[in-house]
Amino acid sequence: MKKLKELDPKALKERIVRLESKEQDLQKAIAKIEHAESSLEMTLSCCECMEMVKNPITLVPCGHHYCTKCLANATECKECEAEIEFKLKNKPLEIIVSKITYN
Repeated sequence: MKKLKELDPKALKERIVRLESKEQDLQKAIAKIEHAESSLEMTLSCCECMEMVKNPITLVPCGHHYCTKCLANATECKECEAEIEFKLKNKPLEIIVSKITYN
């Protein structure tokens, strides 16, 4: 591979164009990843505190999820006001959150 000093101006310009194209591709990829991360965080957020759920509980029948402490003694969903038939400890959701939470 030739050193930059050894490249003629035309070859140097072509190389710059290729590098700029690669940079644009990388910027698009980063934007997609950031969007996916943001969407995932919204999906895994507690409906009450809006933080990533801690010790998640999923409500039946509505399916909304909360941190255990945010739900405390509630008898209806704070998001949709549906009456809570029962609360499920959501271990799969807890595992997913633990894998993407950055400390």
